[in-house]
Amino acid sequence: MSLSEIVTELISKGEEIAEEVIKQMKKAKEIVQEIKGNELPSSNKDFSLNELEVGAVDGGMGKVELTATTIILIKSFGGIFNQNSTPKWIKRAHIEAITLSRNIDNYVRLLREILEIETAIELAKKNIDYLLLDGSLATLAERGIPWAFLAPLQRKGEIDLTENKKKFIIPYKRFIKSLDRLFKTCESRNTLLIGVSKDSRAKYLKINDEIPSFTDSALVSLALKDKTGFIGPIKVSIKRDPGITDLLRNEKVLLNRDKFFTFYVKLKPHAKPFRFDLLPNSEQRAEDALKLFLALEDGHGFILPPHFVHNQATVSQEEISLVTENIKHQILAKAPIAYNLLLSPRRRDFFG
Repeated sequence: MSLSEIVTELISKGEEIAEEVIKQMKKAKEIVQEIKGNELPSSNKDFSLNELEVGAVDGGMGKVELTATTIILIKSFGGIFNQNSTPKWIKRAHIEAITLSRNIDNYVRLLREILEIETAIELAKKNIDYLLLDGSLATLAERGIPWAFLAPLQRKGEIDLTENKKKFIIPYKRFIKSLDRLFKTCESRNTLLIGVSKDSRAKYLKINDEIPSFTDSALVSLALKDKTGFIGPIKVSIKRDPGITDLLRNEKVLLNRDKFFTFYVKLKPHAKPFRFDLLPNSEQRAEDALKLFLALEDGHGFILPPHFVHNQATVSQEEISLVTENIKHQILAKAPIAYNLLLSPRRRDFFG
């Protein structure tokens, strides 16, 4: 097949995809009226940011891949925001040289999740009123660990911990224990824990199986049209992998933590809706969360604290480059052979 024939075929396939999307859009419009939207709560004099402390957490990561190792830099920032004072910051960082040949991104994400959750625990211990996490509460317990490493968890008896599996299983245990501690800390201190997903691709509404391409956010946008409002609560029950379920049971953490309540909220008429999750015993405080969002709205339909912590936690190319060059110079000076074996640039860095 010639190049022109390949291009012609791809164009034809693109037209078919576009027609299918339009077809599903028409179906979605027909059935989306089943979604019942609610009005946002009106401003309440009893709700004042002056009296509240709001915590938010986010993390960032950077990496440089070399011949036989990868240098990673991970940061986590937590901020406490109060109307009457400047933000108070809590920060953590982690640097590591890893020799994994696969699943590097999963490993780095897992370490970032650990830092974020441990930072969130520090914030919760400050007896803040609200704590905003970046992302979904519902899927937290399964983040970071690649499915390829679930097999040893599913075996009965002792877990097979080869070197590569240790790289995931050991930090994963640390992660789930920290997550369990975070939930309990927030509950004991009456801190409202909120998972905020800015661009959620979840499909929990399940209105009709004939429109699989449409996420909840797209359906909510269709339902609310050019109005503000919110939709929920939607009860979410997580079906976890049996290997993860067994590990949680063995570690005695996150027991009966497979149910959450999720909501979609649209703060501006033409903004995209975003999603937030609450723990099961907190769904009655959804109106408090909505009032908080209205008070912290950034002018574009989202909320300010996640922007602030994201900016602090972002790892710049300059930062990861400086860290990498420092490590390389130290090793080159002390062990040139190790430098050549592990840290020299890859061929693709020269030739692409």
